Amino acid sequence: MTHSPSRLIYGCMRLPTHDLAACRQILQACLDVGINHFDQADIYGGGQCEKAFGDTWKHMGVQRHEIVLTSKCGIVLNGQPHPASPKRYDFSRAHIVTSVENSLRRLDTDYLDQLLLHRPDFLMDPHEVAEAFSQLQQSGKVRNFGVSNFTRSQVDLLNGALQETVIAHQSEFSLLNLKSLEDGTLDQCMAQGIQYQAWSPLAGSFGEATDSQRARLQQELVIQAEKYQLESWLVALAWVLKHPARIHPLLGTTRPERILSSISALEIDYHREDWYALLEASRGVEVA
Repeated sequence: MTHSPSRLIYGCMRLPTHDLAACRQILQACLDVGINHFDQADIYGGGQCEKAFGDTWKHMGVQRHEIVLTSKCGIVLNGQPHPASPKRYDFSRAHIVTSVENSLRRLDTDYLDQLLLHRPDFLMDPHEVAEAFSQLQQSGKVRNFGVSNFTRSQVDLLNGALQETVIAHQSEFSLLNLKSLEDGTLDQCMAQGIQYQAWSPLAGSFGEATDSQRARLQQELVIQAEKYQLESWLVALAWVLKHPARIHPLLGTTRPERILSSISALEIDYHREDWYALLEASRGVEVA
């Protein structure tokens, strides 16, 4: 029986595909702190991130039921299959099924615990997607399905055609990206029992913030870091974890020591007033 997925997810987009020893250290650090959920996509590293993971996990004495594997499909990069072909999305039955079969081969596994549709295909036929999901589930190749970066209406459209509704929605959420908080996505996930997975929960160390926004956030994070005796990035992670949707954040670091310390964000009693103080720092205004 597969173990329950950990609250923290390790995002494999930056796995050092050229260094399997480094991959092993990263995976071991995850397992040492109870992170058993690993997120992939068919396009990460042109498939090499999946292959590096597949070349690593079985040689560590890890049993398949001890880990949760997610992969994503649906993005076709430019130049495929012809040099002039544009970047596009493809939720056709043939593409979804073929993508999964290729991912399984690279990951060296018989099944995915979760398959997510990576970005919305504007030409999505929900009934064709439902056929692909049914085929993959009946063949034992995928156990559960989800979406990534969808709108609420797109989730509803797809769910209306599925025999079993999606169980996960992965989207960007952080102190710099509040969209899911404000557009009802988190509300929908709570109401429908959909696991919300947050990519880029640390907002790339606020690299895209305005100077004033970055200054406000850093000032408040320093205050809270001293209060909770944690590094600032762990406070930012605790802020994401505080939401009652029980958000599952993706970690993208390749530094084992940061993976090992990440669990601290789950262990603190993070206060409501501090959550709102950081929300105010992000927006630049107090709540209405």
